[in-house]
Amino acid sequence: MPSDENKEKYPKIKALNDAVFLAKLSDDSLLTVLKKGKGKDMKAWGEKLNPAEMVAVAKYVRTLPTKKS
Repeated sequence: MPSDENKEKYPKIKALNDAVFLAKLSDDSLLTVLKKGKGKDMKAWGEKLNPAEMVAVAKYVRTLPTKKS
């Protein structure tokens, strides 16, 4: 869960442990954000991670949900 400091700094960013939020995202959407980034706060990882590593990160993110909002 994001800290209070992070919530203040990044109020529009959703928590990756939010099951409802993640259920709305396809795997392709997660991979696109990893590859290309999103806005100024989520940097692109497409040149740092290979496709298999990005799939592994997306799979890991799917294991994080602990709450339903």
